[in-house]
Amino acid sequence: MAKLSLVKTDPEREIDGVWVTYELDIELKIARIGNTAFDELVRTLSEPHLKGIRNKRLKPEQLEAITKKAAAETLLVDWKNIEGEDGKKIKYSSKKALEFFDDPTLSDMYKFVVITANEAELYRQEIDEDSVGN
Repeated sequence: MAKLSLVKTDPEREIDGVWVTYELDIELKIARIGNTAFDELVRTLSEPHLKGIRNKRLKPEQLEAITKKAAAETLLVDWKNIEGEDGKKIKYSSKKALEFFDDPTLSDMYKFVVITANEAELYRQEIDEDSVGN
């Protein structure tokens, strides 16, 4: 039998995010998909398109634009070790994150953020190793 405590997630980690390594020592702080902020922003961004959503006439690129904006503002919450071609550090901002997500040559970054945000085990509660067997 499995203890439920081993699969509980930490709501704070889901919102604040966890640090993960992306590529070339780039570190991204990613919140969990479906957190309250993400869900509310998707709902807000979708409101002007409700008729199209109901009629199944929302174009895939419109849906992707909504998701990218929500991901840039609520899933990717920080980064480390990103610099421009000039060698200067690029400071995190959701605006810059959206620029990255919209850049076709950086589409793998967007995909990585979404995939990582879906990995429940990253957001599990910290467990005291000594109590696991008890």
